Parts: sequence; C-alpha cells; structure tokens
Amino acid sequence: MNNNGLQVRVVAGEASSSKTFHVFKATLCRTSPFFEKALNGPFLESLTQAIHLPGLHPDVFSLFLNWTVTGKLPDPKNFQRPNPYAKDPTDENHWDFLISSAMVFAELHMIDSFAEALRKAFFTVHFPKLENNVDSALRYWHSFPTHTTMARIFDGVPSGAALARKIANAILAFFDDDVPFRTPFLLPLDIQRDVLENGTIYARDEYGLLRVDLSKAEDAERPPPAEM
Repeated sequence: MNNNGLQVRVVAGEASSSKTFHVFKATLCRTSPFFEKALNGPFLESLTQAIHLPGLHPDVFSLFLNWTVTGKLPDPKNFQRPNPYAKDPTDENHWDFLISSAMVFAELHMIDSFAEALRKAFFTVHFPKLENNVDSALRYWHSFPTHTTMARIFDGVPSGAALARKIANAILAFFDDDVPFRTPFLLPLDIQRDVLENGTIYARDEYGLLRVDLSKAEDAERPPPAEM
C-alpha cells in the first residue's frame, strides 16, 4: 500500500503488455461506486489496495485518468489514423477504438459522468443531428462508426444496458422519419429481428427504446424477413 492508502495500484492490460498506474484512491472512489466498494469493502482489492483490469488497454485507462484531471477527451482530429492495435487497422480509426473501449469500461464500472462525456463525444462525431453541434469536429470529419466499433460496444456491455439502448436509438433516430433498414448491420441481432420480423422501428427516447408499429405508418414498406 502506497502513502498509507492514499494511492492504489491499477494494472491495466494483459500480462505481456500490461502497465501499472499509481492512482489516488480518492479519485477512483469519487468517480465510481464500483471502485469505492472494491477498495473499501470485504474484497481482495481492499486488502491489496490494487485493481487488476486485464481486459482494458493501458491507453484507455490513461484516457480515463486524463479525463479525471482535465475533464477533456482526445480531439478526434488528432486521432484519425488507423487503430494501431487492430488486426486490420483499416477497419477502425484510433479515436473510435479509444472512445468505444472507454465507453464499455465506464459502463461496466459505473463511472456515469465519464460514460456520459464519452457518449456525447461519440454522438457529436457520428450522429451530429442528435447533438446539434455544427461547430464540432464533425465539420471536418463525419462518418458512421464501423462494424468493429459497434460490435465492441454491443458485445462489451450487458444486454439492455443504457449505453447500448442510447446508441441503438441514435442510429435509428438519425434517419428522422426514414425507415432505417440501410444500417441493420450496426445493430444487435435482437433489435434487427424486432425491426425486420415484427415490423417495429425505434425512436430516440430518454428512457429507452420507443416502439413504433410500421403497419400503421403510411408509405412504410415492410422488408422481407431477415435470415438470421
């Protein structure tokens, strides 16, 4: 234990590429009830004053620590290069890798304010009409997130998590009144099935997914059943 408990060790990453951080305990406990309980409750982490995050890339934890100090996230204009850690670097840029990985980390560890900051940044880049921020980085760079990025988010958080619902809503609401069958590959299979088989679309809603019956919508064309 460092400095009589004022600092704790956080080890991020797999063994061969892990990195150890010495972090003020108060910072972790203030930002996350998950860490507060782990470090002060009847758990091994409370005895060792150490947190192990083997599934988290060290760069993502560095991003989190920087946010706790500055309140700022990486500028997407500075991270448009391909993701250097991907098997196929052309499939995703570095900013999307960092932000999507951080969103999953924040969701799983109950870091709500960090999760909301990440979501807003992600929406500003990929779903500008929802954030109404015309002076954002979107003026210079705008595209839908890739399948790799979306799969990381939807596979990384529990089914029905608020983050997954908000992003699913954003993808569908982005098309306004259009039936958004052009982008089903971005959505989880359960939502695809609901849209394609049950004639349902979703609209943006602060409390989750709002269902709309396509059969009652004028000029709505029902797509053929999806092969799942």
